[in-house]
Amino acid sequence: MRTHHIAPYDQLEPRNGVLVVDGWGIRIHVHAGHLIVEDGVGRTRRTRPFNRATHGLRRLALLGHTGYLTLEAIRWLAGTGIALLHVDQDGQVLDTSARMSSDQPALRRAQALAATRPAGLEITRWILHHKITGQARVAADIAGPDAGTAVAAWLRQLDTAQTLDEARLAEALAANTYFDVWAQVPVRFPTADRQRVPDHWTRVGPRRSPITGKSQTAANPAQAMLNYLYALLEAEARIACFAIGLDPGIGILHSDANHRDSLALDIIEAVRPVVDAYLLHLLRAHVFRASDFHETRQGACRVLAPLTHELAATTVTWAERLAPIAEEVVRQLAEAAGGSIRTSTRLTQAKLRAGVRRRENSSPVTRTRRPPGPAPHCQECGNPVEPPHRRCQGCHSEYLADPDNPRLSQLALLRAQGRDPAHGGDTGRQRGRTNARHVQRAIDWEQEHPRPDPEEFRRNILPGLQHCSPQKLADATGLSYPYCALIRKGERVPHPRHWNTLSNLT
Repeated sequence: MRTHHIAPYDQLEPRNGVLVVDGWGIRIHVHAGHLIVEDGVGRTRRTRPFNRATHGLRRLALLGHTGYLTLEAIRWLAGTGIALLHVDQDGQVLDTSARMSSDQPALRRAQALAATRPAGLEITRWILHHKITGQARVAADIAGPDAGTAVAAWLRQLDTAQTLDEARLAEALAANTYFDVWAQVPVRFPTADRQRVPDHWTRVGPRRSPITGKSQTAANPAQAMLNYLYALLEAEARIACFAIGLDPGIGILHSDANHRDSLALDIIEAVRPVVDAYLLHLLRAHVFRASDFHETRQGACRVLAPLTHELAATTVTWAERLAPIAEEVVRQLAEAAGGSIRTSTRLTQAKLRAGVRRRENSSPVTRTRRPPGPAPHCQECGNPVEPPHRRCQGCHSEYLADPDNPRLSQLALLRAQGRDPAHGGDTGRQRGRTNARHVQRAIDWEQEHPRPDPEEFRRNILPGLQHCSPQKLADATGLSYPYCALIRKGERVPHPRHWNTLSNLT
C-alpha cells in the first residue's frame, strides 16, 4: 500500500465553492489584502492568491496536519463568510470555524428541555421518519422493492413510539435491515490491482468494523468513504447549528456526551440516506485503485488524495441539504415554547425569497395624496413662483444687482480673496472630514464582508423602497437627500454597508 500523497494538480482550483488544501507544510496567510494558500508535498507545491471580491469560495477544507494558518487569515475568512473545516487523515473533523450568528437564550433553553418533553419526541420522530424513508428508497435501489418495503416496515413502530428509547429502537432495527442490504454491494478495482487488494475490500461489507466492533474504525474502502462523508456531514451540521442559534452539543435523540456534538448528530440523521445514495452512485460509476486507500498496521482503511478531494468537494451539497432540517428543528422548538422564540430562515433564505415573490406578485399600491397647499409666492412682490425659488426672476435679478446688499458684497470679497465659504474654509474642511468618514467606513465594511452583486440590491431591496420618501432614506442612512432620491429612482446603488438598513425600512 502507498502512503498518503497528493496529486500534482496544475493549480489550486475550487470545486463547487470548496477549496481543498492538502499535503505537508501548508501555509495560509494574508499578503497585500489577498489570501495566499500554499500546499503540496516535497517539490510538488501549489500556490494561489484569492481576492476578497472574486474568491468564489464557500468552504476551505484543510486535509493536512502540518503547517500554519495565521490570525490574519482567520479574520480574512470570517470577513468574507468562508467556513473553515479541518479534517484529519482518518476523516475525523478536528475543527470548524462556526460561530453563533443568532443568539437566543430562550431557544437554547427550549433545546435543553426538549429531551424531557413531548416536543423532543415529536422532533425525533420527524427526523427518523425522514431517515428511514430515505433508507427505504436506497435499499429499493440496491436490491429491489421488497428490500425497500422491509426497511419501511419499521416506520410503523416509529410512529407508535411513546418514548425516545422506543424511537431509538425502531431506528436501530431499521438500520440493521438496511445495512444488511448494503453488505454485498461490490467495490470495483482494476485487474492490475486485484492481487494487491484484500478480499474484504471488494464489497461494502457489514457496517460494524471487525477491528473494534464499532462503525467508526472502517476496515474496507466503502466504509472508510462512508465515514469520511459522515464526518463532513457532521461538520456542516455543526456550522448550521451555530448559524441558526442552536447549541450543537445539547442533543435530543443522541444523549449528552463530553466532546461530542450530539445535536449535530441528531440533525444529520435525516440526511444520511442522501449521503448513502451519493456513495452508491460513486461505487457504481467509479473503478478505484489500490493507491486510493491505505491500510494501517492495525488493519484500518484510510482514504487518500486525490479521492479525499473528490469527497471533500461535496460539503456544500450537504450544507444545502441540512439547512431545511435545522430550520425545522428551530420551528418545532419555537412552537413548543409558545411563540417566545423568533424563528429564522438564515440558512435557506426562505423568508427573504418569499418576501421578494410577494412584492413581485402584489398589485401596485394606491397612495392617498395630501391635498395641494397654497402656491408659493415671491417674498418681495407677492407674484406666484415655481418651487423651490423664493423670488420671481425679476426680483431675484434686482437682488443680485443691488450694490448695497451687505451679504452679497461680503461674499464677493471673500471669493476675490480665494476664500469662497461654499467651497473652502471651514465648509471645505467639514466636507472633507465627512467624506473621509464615509470612505473609512466603506473600507472597514469591505474588510469584514464580501462585496455583493449590485443586482441583489435592485432585485431584493429597491422594490420595497418605492414606499419610502427620500427624506426617510436620508435620515436612516446619513446620506444626502439628492443622493437618496437617485437611489429611490434606481439611478444609484448605495454602498452595501447601507443595504441592511434600507432592507429594514422595506
